Amino acid sequence: MDLDKNLQSLIKARGEVLGRLLVFYTENKPFIIPEEQDLIHSVADAIGLWYEWKQAQARETHAKQVLLGIRNVNQLIVKETDRDALIEKACKNLTETLGYQDAWITIIDNEKELHITKTSAKDICGFKKYFDQFNNDNLPACITDVISSQSLHVYHRLDIACSQCEYSDKAPDCDVYSAPLNYQDKLYGILTVGVPPEFADLKEEQNLFIEMAEDIGFALYKIELEEKRRVSEQQILKNLQEKEILLQEIHHRVKNNLNVISSLLKLQARKIKTKEDAIEAFQNSTNRVLAMALVHKKLYDTKNFEAVDMESYLAGLAHHLVSTYSHGARIHVKSDVENIALNINTAVSCGLILNELISNALKYAFQGRETGEIHLKVFAPDSETVQIKVKDNGVGLPKGFDSKKSDTLGFHLVELLTEQIKGSLQVESKKSRGTVFTITFPQEE
Repeated sequence: MDLDKNLQSLIKARGEVLGRLLVFYTENKPFIIPEEQDLIHSVADAIGLWYEWKQAQARETHAKQVLLGIRNVNQLIVKETDRDALIEKACKNLTETLGYQDAWITIIDNEKELHITKTSAKDICGFKKYFDQFNNDNLPACITDVISSQSLHVYHRLDIACSQCEYSDKAPDCDVYSAPLNYQDKLYGILTVGVPPEFADLKEEQNLFIEMAEDIGFALYKIELEEKRRVSEQQILKNLQEKEILLQEIHHRVKNNLNVISSLLKLQARKIKTKEDAIEAFQNSTNRVLAMALVHKKLYDTKNFEAVDMESYLAGLAHHLVSTYSHGARIHVKSDVENIALNINTAVSCGLILNELISNALKYAFQGRETGEIHLKVFAPDSETVQIKVKDNGVGLPKGFDSKKSDTLGFHLVELLTEQIKGSLQVESKKSRGTVFTITFPQEE
């Protein structure tokens, strides 16, 4: 074919060559007149103008879709308070309204872990079935590049630009936008969409996409802020409820303890016959009140209002009693207390029991001696019981002593309190070799 004897003209649009118009004669002509060539140029120009018009129409339609999408996203920002719902609706809006071929959002949580939302309305690019293969150690460039640069990335020719991704050769007609979702210098995630190639390089399109990503970033910030406010509000309400319960509990405990103190004073008053009895009664009552007060001090010091750490509680109680009753004698208390926590009622009872046993040993077990030892042991012999042992190396109890028949208030209290905690009391004593009191009671469930 002899092109010199045929007509041809380049088809251009916006200064770019789109193709060539060729006109062939069916018969040989000696020459081509200029008017014929001008006609072919005019036809080629008309085709170029038609193409430009179609492109302008497509851009106008797409621009309307983008503006509608922006409006819808802005409505989402105002209305949506759930993060997952926002992400799902935003991705759906991007694919259905804006005409993007695919859309997904990669969320970065507080532990810097990446979570890819598998939300896609159309899945034209075929990305969806490959998402399950992603993890934090195997992420595509459209995610890692944005994390590094914190800016928009545009990918053409996915088979080259995204060759490490298994889906890159599945979407030959799809370019990709990927932009950060951030607000106030915090990266909340990455928005990635499949873009029709004819729009991918348009600056207006890129700017609108960046604006869209910024809006979604703000929405994620707003939801996070609301979630923090909600959690804070719930914590405040919880604290208020706890304080109300605590006040009720304190009122109940104070009432019970005052009743106990009142009963102890009445029992003590019956034993007073002389001035010396009165002085001793006041001292004993003071120590009993202190034993109860120490329980509450331990509760409030540890901020645990449900259980008392017996180790530190009993050590403080024993130290106070030694300083009160030793009167210059070198009496040592050795403690071996396991880390056992008891509720306040049981702890108060145990404290009062030990107050009676230790103070009794300090007052009577070492008469006529300058030194002595008291061994205090608290342990759990098994998972169901707790055992308390108070042992001294003093003079021992009188022959034939029976704690159940004793008329002293101290032993009477020990018997009552042991019964109150559903326990048993065992007493072993040998003259000049000391006494051992063993209280065994069930552990709390």
